[in-house]
Amino acid sequence: MNDSRRFGSLFMVAGALASSVLGCVAQSDTGEVIAEAAQPITQAVAPMATARFAHAAVSLSNGTVLLASGYNGAGFVGTAERWTPGSGTWSAAGTLTEPRHNPNAMALPGARAIVIGGLSATAFLASTEIYAAATNTWSAGAPMSTARYESTSSFTRGGRILVAGGFNTGSGYLASAEVYNASTNGWSPAGAMATPRWVHAAVSLFPSGRVLVMGGENASGFVASAEIYDPHTNAWSSAGSMSTARRGHRAMVLANGKVLVVGGQNDTGSLASAELYNPATNTWTPTGSMSTPRYFASLNRIKGKIVVLGGETNTDYTATAEIYDPSTKTWSPGSPMLTPRYFHTATETPDGRALVAGGWDGSAVLTEAELYAP
Repeated sequence: MNDSRRFGSLFMVAGALASSVLGCVAQSDTGEVIAEAAQPITQAVAPMATARFAHAAVSLSNGTVLLASGYNGAGFVGTAERWTPGSGTWSAAGTLTEPRHNPNAMALPGARAIVIGGLSATAFLASTEIYAAATNTWSAGAPMSTARYESTSSFTRGGRILVAGGFNTGSGYLASAEVYNASTNGWSPAGAMATPRWVHAAVSLFPSGRVLVMGGENASGFVASAEIYDPHTNAWSSAGSMSTARRGHRAMVLANGKVLVVGGQNDTGSLASAELYNPATNTWTPTGSMSTPRYFASLNRIKGKIVVLGGETNTDYTATAEIYDPSTKTWSPGSPMLTPRYFHTATETPDGRALVAGGWDGSAVLTEAELYAP
């Protein structure tokens, strides 16, 4: 598949650098209950002020959702917006010093967040910026030792943040990793992975604080291998290989401790397949496939259900949803979103729903946002 479909005009830059159905009860004019309507599924909310895709999104400890930076089809976005659940509205959340495409974002204590790396209009970025809700302002964080684009960020032991892999023009595909300590605003080196990779996925394996990284792409092609970072040894070990190499996939730790990996893309196109990793045996097994292949979808636990939303199929951009049942290892259709989208964000809200925002629908970058609940 042509990567220009994924990034559009953005890849020219990178190449140069290397109803609502509210749950309600129908009543007669006397107040008698005559029917019960469907429970809430998907609810449109106010649009963002700025269209964006490949942005960062994070839930803050005060219950609001922060969206930052991204790309709007014409250029890199420096602004940020914050969504408040009570009012269902967006408010301006300052401007980053460096607008960036597809940075990582992680919540910090005190209703703060850190935005890490990414791609600017002129460079791959090592810089970080910290948002504080109390002052609605951004400040510089300590830079990483290495510029990284399409890396992953995951919590590890003691609330530290592990950033692994990525790409930059100086080093190409990266195997290196580093750890951020919010209490000191400093970085320290972590051991290097055996395999360099970008556009991979990562999950935190608590309570151990280990981090599982899987898939991606490097100079040799699409990657199937997986590795585990151990914060006690600051080193990586093999976690076997998926049956299917993939990039742009999504991963989640299930209640039983296994890790679900879904979708993505390789040289055959967008993928419908899914796999399970068992940390107890360090092995991978295929699980049921989705009905729709999808790349750069979202994967969330919404109202207790495991839901995949949107993404790029092999023919279009989809609004469809699918729900995974761990007990049967099967997928079933979910209620679709209001808007087809990929490279969007879906962020859990305090009531257990997901705020789905931005993305690309095949013809335009989106300002539209919706609250989704299966």
